[in-house]
Amino acid sequence: MKQTIQKEDNKQWEDNKQWEDNIIFQYFDANLRLNHKIKTVANCFIYGQVLRGEVLLNYEGHPVTVKEGGLICFPPLIPPKVISTSSDYICTSLIVNMDFAYANSASRYLFHNAMYVKMHPENPVIQLNRQEMQQTLDILHAINYHIQHPHPYNYDALQSLLSLYLIDMMGILDKRTDGGFFNHKQYKIYLGFSDLMSKHFQEQHEICFYADALKISPRYLSMIVKQITHETVTSLINRKLMYRACWLLRSTDYSISEISTMLHFSDQASFSKFFKRLNGKSPLQYKRRK
Repeated sequence: MKQTIQKEDNKQWEDNKQWEDNIIFQYFDANLRLNHKIKTVANCFIYGQVLRGEVLLNYEGHPVTVKEGGLICFPPLIPPKVISTSSDYICTSLIVNMDFAYANSASRYLFHNAMYVKMHPENPVIQLNRQEMQQTLDILHAINYHIQHPHPYNYDALQSLLSLYLIDMMGILDKRTDGGFFNHKQYKIYLGFSDLMSKHFQEQHEICFYADALKISPRYLSMIVKQITHETVTSLINRKLMYRACWLLRSTDYSISEISTMLHFSDQASFSKFFKRLNGKSPLQYKRRK
């Protein structure tokens, strides 16, 4: 009997090691060295909180300065690009793989609430006061403790701590928004759109497809997406297309013509025009730089 229980415990331990390489907590300094590996940073949510000094970032083409007490959120496909830091710069970084973040509908809802409210590219920084800084750091340190000292129920523990962190973040954000968070119906529609876009953005570039699938008007979908993300449906689809195109050009041997077909552009010329408009370089120029 004892051996059977031990085997079951071992199985549960193996089943719950899914958190490994899916969630990381780390301090950064001016040397900007990442000491841990994670599956793909481009596939991750990243929360950076500056504890001392300041950092100048390129955020979606906009220069953004984050000073002491500032917290900035990077969604998947928008990796942080550091321009410069002060010599005394120190920050924390919580990196969460999207699969781990979206493990269930509740955590997905929390991530979208705690991320996309502050997604305007020109002002994505949340300025925390001393109490809020300590509040978030306490949870981050608890997350780090469970990463460093795992046990058979670590997956559930980390999911719970992550949820607590996001709920606290929602509370902090709620103090800074006039109307509180968006109603549940609108968020349900937005999450439905987000799921559809992740699955179909390569072949479906028009808003009508997503509106029809959600059984709402394109105008209503556009309003919800704009309210939540401060961006248009088209800009979100174009960003995903651009990042996929960049990855294909940089990491594969597909020709530009093949990539334009894979991304469902009418021809190579249309794809090249789209790519240069958003990237500033032609696909051929970008491919040669890899």
